Amino acid sequence: MALFAIEHRGIGNEVLYYIVVDRFFDGNKDNNIPKWAFPLPEKIGMKEWKRLESNGQLQKFKKDFIKKYRSSEWNQAYLEKMFDETGKKMQHYQGGDLEGIIQKLDYLQDLGITAILISPIFENINGIFYGSGNTAYHGYWTKDWFRLDEHFTNPPMIDQSLEDALRGERIVKRLIESAHARGIKVLLDLSFNHTSPASQGKYLEVPAVYRDGVLVKRYCNPTKDKTCEETIDDSGFYNPTRAIKDYDDDFELQNYQMHSLIDINQRNDMAKEYLISAAKYWLTKGFDGYRIDAIKHIFPDFLLELEKELMAFKSKMTNKDLILIGEYFDGGDHNEKSIDWIESTQRYTMFDFALSTFMREFFTGTTDYDKRNTPHFAKTILENGSSVSQDYITFINNHDIPRMLTLKGANVDQYIAALKFMMVARGVPKLTYGDEIALTLKYDEIPRADMGNNLIAAGADPWCRNKMDFSWYANKSYKNYPSRSYLFHVTKKLISARKRLPLLRYGESKMLDPVKRTINQRINHDELAMVRFDKRSTKRVYYFYSRVNQSLSYKVDLPDGEYADLVDKNRVFIVEDGVINLVNMHANDAIIIELLF
Repeated sequence: MALFAIEHRGIGNEVLYYIVVDRFFDGNKDNNIPKWAFPLPEKIGMKEWKRLESNGQLQKFKKDFIKKYRSSEWNQAYLEKMFDETGKKMQHYQGGDLEGIIQKLDYLQDLGITAILISPIFENINGIFYGSGNTAYHGYWTKDWFRLDEHFTNPPMIDQSLEDALRGERIVKRLIESAHARGIKVLLDLSFNHTSPASQGKYLEVPAVYRDGVLVKRYCNPTKDKTCEETIDDSGFYNPTRAIKDYDDDFELQNYQMHSLIDINQRNDMAKEYLISAAKYWLTKGFDGYRIDAIKHIFPDFLLELEKELMAFKSKMTNKDLILIGEYFDGGDHNEKSIDWIESTQRYTMFDFALSTFMREFFTGTTDYDKRNTPHFAKTILENGSSVSQDYITFINNHDIPRMLTLKGANVDQYIAALKFMMVARGVPKLTYGDEIALTLKYDEIPRADMGNNLIAAGADPWCRNKMDFSWYANKSYKNYPSRSYLFHVTKKLISARKRLPLLRYGESKMLDPVKRTINQRINHDELAMVRFDKRSTKRVYYFYSRVNQSLSYKVDLPDGEYADLVDKNRVFIVEDGVINLVNMHANDAIIIELLF
């Protein structure tokens, strides 16, 4: 069943790496303040003026000229306000782009990544929203799904038009070909639930959806705007202007606005055709699949139709592989709605928030059964998960929640123990950019004055999206534990093991109890052990963790002898009479033992 499910879902033995494009690497500084994308119209001569007048086109020209001039002039002025070269304004653009990803593909190949998942790169609305000064640096305020945002593409070259540069023809081709040449797949993040903020005021562009620069549908907020060319009621392209109040109500989730963002009605024929066409279009450019954002806010029938259309479309292409990942926030084996959704599909997998919650809470020292962070909960979801749980995308951090090391009291040893656990557990592991060096903005480093500007939670968006650091990479000394180079070294070894041991992807899981467990160990949950195995072979991989300084013993299915830790070969442990003795484990120590024959 497991092997069938994996083949059926279309995702193999991958190690994913999520990149917030703006925060990864600045490969082209010419797009930091991209005024070139908004040229001011040139004045016309008297001869052309008279020609337009005689043809009855002068009034239209005047109208178009004024509209374009105002739009370009406004954008040119606001582009400067939206960029922060210091990197301190966390809600402003900081320079990362597709060129930067291309330049760091060798780094990702060295780490061992097999697929990159990049945040939305399509054209976003410009301006500043909310009192905190939030911009669309994250890519989730899309206005044109058929063009790249000017902050992420390269300016036009001498032999290239502005339109071609904004369509990203050359840079997308270079990105995909360069990644594929290194054995790295490229997945795109699609945000199909919403477009830009509904209440823009005077600091944002007038919200609308475009198709390759041509207006598709302007948005009108009837509670805010007194004069509009169109209303939201004349076509049903957008859902009603109402805020979600009950996040347990599926009707509200799918029909109302999330965080004041204009909600797209995917059941509207015009909107449906637009979105599915956009998804097909970027597959023709060579992308290997998609992350679909906020799927519990999208009508399930649209998601099924999108899946069916993309599977049929991809089957006709040379590269028939298609990966579809749904972001069902708080989904996993504890969430029946999320299980019902994924089991109704053929190709989608989803992010495993259940396992993430367990790892973040358990390894930082807290246990509470109701909060799903005890070893018993891990046993439940790892040994008896749903029929597709081996396809789940596992992660510690993501770009919407505080990084684990931002949590109060968290330390690097705890993080490494969690990282080792994730790389041994079932599912498809995903790193968020910087996880390999424990990139984080510590809780105490977040300015108290700015905490109130964060609409989600302290330490989450935007504080979990700090700029990537590559400065250490040129001199990879592994001696300065817990330096970034050491953490990179550990992560690289774990990824290598993950890729060469298919049983970590396809095998079964069993949680282990120590030979002798004291009352304190049971009450405090200060140990955890797991074995991954395949019944068709003798190969085994064991994971052992201790929350405190202690020695532990476990019955294992290993021949007697000496076994070295996978990460630190200098640490050797004895198996005698089928029992492994883990002597002098330190607090937050995690050991991985493998049997490969």
